[in-house]
Amino acid sequence: MRPISTWQHAKSRTGSEDRKFSTTSWRPVLIGLILIPINSFGILLMRISPTFSVPFYNVILFLLILIIANGLWRKFRLKSVLSPSEMCVIYVMLSCSTALTCNHLLAELIPIIGHPAWYATTENEWRSLFFRYLPNWLTINDIRILRGYYEGGSNFHVENHIRGWLFPIICWSTFLTALVWVMLCINVIIRIQWTQSERLAYPVIELPREMVVPNNPIFRNQLFWLGVLIATTITMINGLHEIFPIIPDIPTKRRNINYLLTTPPWDALKSYGYITISFYPFMIGLGFLMPLDLSFSCWFFFVVSKITLIFTTMAGWQSRPRVPFYDEQAFGAFLSICVFVMWSSRQHLHQIALKVFRQSRVDDSMEPMSYRTACWGVIGGLIFLIFFSVKAGMALWLVCLLFAIYFALSVSVTRLRAELGFPAHSLWHATPYFVLLPTIGSAKIDPRSSTIFAIYRWFNFDWASHPMPHQLEGFKFADHTNTKQTKLPLAIMTATVVGTLSFFWLWLYLIYKEGAQSFRFNQRTNFYGGVPFQQLQQRLYQRLPSDYLGLTFIGLGFCFATFLAFMRRRFIWWQFHPLGYAMISDWATLSIWTCLLISSVIKWFVLKWMGLSGYRRIIPFFLGIILGEMAVGGIWAITAVWSGESIYRFWP
Repeated sequence: MRPISTWQHAKSRTGSEDRKFSTTSWRPVLIGLILIPINSFGILLMRISPTFSVPFYNVILFLLILIIANGLWRKFRLKSVLSPSEMCVIYVMLSCSTALTCNHLLAELIPIIGHPAWYATTENEWRSLFFRYLPNWLTINDIRILRGYYEGGSNFHVENHIRGWLFPIICWSTFLTALVWVMLCINVIIRIQWTQSERLAYPVIELPREMVVPNNPIFRNQLFWLGVLIATTITMINGLHEIFPIIPDIPTKRRNINYLLTTPPWDALKSYGYITISFYPFMIGLGFLMPLDLSFSCWFFFVVSKITLIFTTMAGWQSRPRVPFYDEQAFGAFLSICVFVMWSSRQHLHQIALKVFRQSRVDDSMEPMSYRTACWGVIGGLIFLIFFSVKAGMALWLVCLLFAIYFALSVSVTRLRAELGFPAHSLWHATPYFVLLPTIGSAKIDPRSSTIFAIYRWFNFDWASHPMPHQLEGFKFADHTNTKQTKLPLAIMTATVVGTLSFFWLWLYLIYKEGAQSFRFNQRTNFYGGVPFQQLQQRLYQRLPSDYLGLTFIGLGFCFATFLAFMRRRFIWWQFHPLGYAMISDWATLSIWTCLLISSVIKWFVLKWMGLSGYRRIIPFFLGIILGEMAVGGIWAITAVWSGESIYRFWP
């Protein structure tokens, strides 16, 4: 069920305060451009990425600061107050730029650039194995340039260092900009269908859009402040416990219960990682905002997957590796979801196709950009990405297959967020990097293509902070704040370019000062650069054939997700959603399944005994829980700026 926003009750009171983001208003863009480098620098100093869950708590913290500053300006009756539409633009810019700085995008790309040259040894034989396949315009091979990077005690602002890094930075920044541009154009194409025709819920932006409502009615709600009080108390006590262990903590963070599973067949539950229980307040709050059937499907399929492991062990199948192939099933399920949503939107897509050739009168005047621009933007962006990859050395057939699957999964993840509002999604081991090469078989892929595929790991192996959902949520946020849609694409792309370049510069500035050997971003700086080439070395040594059993389970996952989608479309009583099935192998589901179980039970009781009106009244309580833990947890994270190490992490 879609959460009801108090915005709908306050919209009539907006008056002149709800100024539209006009073509002459550049103030929010300028503020966003100022905050983006500050945000990136803060993330690096905190030594931990805030992008493992959405909404990003650092962006929520910035938004809260802007709202407080707005209130102070208004109190002194000054006219220059940020409107909801302007805060929407700032929020979207910060979200899109933060998504790029996570430890699975730019924070992994930068270590990859110089890692093979610095760590090549006689023992690992990297120089003879794949060095000749590394493009010199995407990597750095000069040890003199890399010495300061890895040993520290140096200065990046030296002509030799800047000159060595400049061309790879320009090339990779252009590649990432083209990648984000294609996502943006796809979002423009699907936006109206998902937002207005299908009326998806977009639960992730429920909190920020309530925060920016004129006069902030939610801040006068007693239930909201009760939720804030509960969450801040828990987070404050747990943070103080890290400093003063004598203070007892409140067990909310995930706990491994593998020690309870020691005898057969229960020990089979550990086959796909550890088993955890957790009670994160903000995750329970986000789960309450999710549609009930979807949150139910997530924890239900997770429990079923664990029960399946017991039966496969009893049947003796666990002797075969990766049975029952949950990653491959999830991969196939996400492909099915993309195909199904495209099929459901076929009439809309048909009209857009006609519009491109001027054979349709579809009105796109209120869209972020015209449909013709969006369609040709997708085509032009894909041509550039394909040309870039072929120039780097990857075979054309593999490039086309990679980006076809990559953007298909991107659409599925965006759907996951728009419809389900799932607060965390890494797609760990269910991405092209982990599934595509093993199933095709490394023996069928030439060494040069395998090498380029390895250095492409940074954008297609973990999707914890995929940029595409943030763009579409930004368009939805703009709808609720009466923000002019045509300005958002420019704001998003500007944030992408500035965020990318500023993070490159800040990362290199800190690394050359401290050294990659000692600098730790989320504890794993050197790990990011090393894993792709270690896996590449293994693939080049062991030329494996196609994994037909894995391909079979991809097909089974595709078919079962299609069946679930068909049943859901055909029967209104059907409660099992394919998105829940697609998340069975995800790290996030493993971490928060108990939170989703609690929130779905609470929501079921509220709807059953209090009805829709009671559900609307209690929403502010859960929004308060989300804001309280994110705000105080974000403040604890900021302590790392002064201490050099995060004292308390409220979320992994």
